[in-house]
Amino acid sequence: MLGLDCHIWYASEGSVGGTGVDRGRMLAEMDVELLGICDPPHTEMQDYSQTPSADMGSGIFWTVPVIGNAPGDVAIQKLQRSAGAARVDRYAQVRIYFFLPEVQA
Repeated sequence: MLGLDCHIWYASEGSVGGTGVDRGRMLAEMDVELLGICDPPHTEMQDYSQTPSADMGSGIFWTVPVIGNAPGDVAIQKLQRSAGAARVDRYAQVRIYFFLPEVQA
């Protein structure tokens, strides 16, 4: 079994004329979207190099995303506030696991 760490970063400045009053709500919507993308936490591996795609006889699965502030977020937000920026950053980490199927010679 192989594993891969996936680091995801996203941000919002809000949608109300640059004031940033709804940036938290927009960020929460992106959190929900990310959680929806990751559910269910598994799928079958497919070979899309041919038409129609072929089942590779293996699966791929992942952990629930760990969502938090972006690394260095507190310092960045202080700098942004002093510059009048309204962006809020978010960081998520997912670990993906998979088996490589045996290659037939």
